[in-house]
Amino acid sequence: MGCGKVILSHLIPQSEENKNDYLYDFHSVTKHPLKKLWHEIRQHANAKTIGVQLPSVTLQTERECPFIEDVTTYITAGGDVVPCYRFSHPYDEYVFGRKKRVWKHSYGNINDSSLLEVYNSKDYRNFRYTIHCNFYPSCMDCDLVDGCEYTMTTEEDCYGVRPTCADCLWARKFVTCP
Repeated sequence: MGCGKVILSHLIPQSEENKNDYLYDFHSVTKHPLKKLWHEIRQHANAKTIGVQLPSVTLQTERECPFIEDVTTYITAGGDVVPCYRFSHPYDEYVFGRKKRVWKHSYGNINDSSLLEVYNSKDYRNFRYTIHCNFYPSCMDCDLVDGCEYTMTTEEDCYGVRPTCADCLWARKFVTCP
C-alpha cells in the first residue's frame, strides 16, 4: 500500500460489558501471547522497510506522557485548550477492569486568550512540569488501588495533582498515538 509507518494501539475499554477486554497485563511475562505476534510484525516491517510503533503489553515502571514530551496540546472544536485527547471530553474508561470517570479539563480557550497565553499560564506550566517530572502517583500498581476513592475519577489524586494522570494508559504506553 506504500505506507511508511504503522502505529498499533490497544483500545481503551469504555463500557461495563468490555471492561475486561484488554490485551495488556500487570506482570512482565516472557510468554505473553502478543510477544510472538509483535516479533513477527517487527520482522515483516523490517523486511519491507516500514516503521512500526507497537504498544506495551505489560506494565512497566517507566511513565512518559507523549503529549508533554512532544510539546503538544489539543484544542477542541469549541476552542478549549486541553493537555491531551484524554482530557478533551468527559467519558468513562476502564483501567484493568476498574471504572474511572475521566473529566474534561481545559486550561483556557483560544476565543478568550491567545494559545501562547493559555499554554504559558501558571496552572498549565505547573501541570506540564508535574507530569514531565513524574510527580504524581501510579494507581495501576498501588497496593491500595481497590479501596481508594481517588481512582474513581481524574479529578484529583492522592498527591493533590489536578487533573490526575495516575491511571493514564498513554503514559504507560498501552495506548499509542502519532
